[in-house]
Amino acid sequence: MNIAGGPYLGGNFWVSPEGDGFSQTASDEDGDMIADLPFNITETNYDYLSLVFGKISEKTESTEGNSCNNTE
Repeated sequence: MNIAGGPYLGGNFWVSPEGDGFSQTASDEDGDMIADLPFNITETNYDYLSLVFGKISEKTESTEGNSCNNTE
């Protein structure tokens, strides 16, 4: 598990204290925890495998009253 809670052991995680860092705001439509678009570091330098935050698990009640964690 990586710093963003995902399965990859590598990758850069771009965050800011204000919560508007690239890894905090980037799109991840396929859910692989890699940003859909590259992060532009400088004019000619890109990070093509930036990590993104995963979905936060929500605790829900099942019909039998047992708790379960859902990630979708």
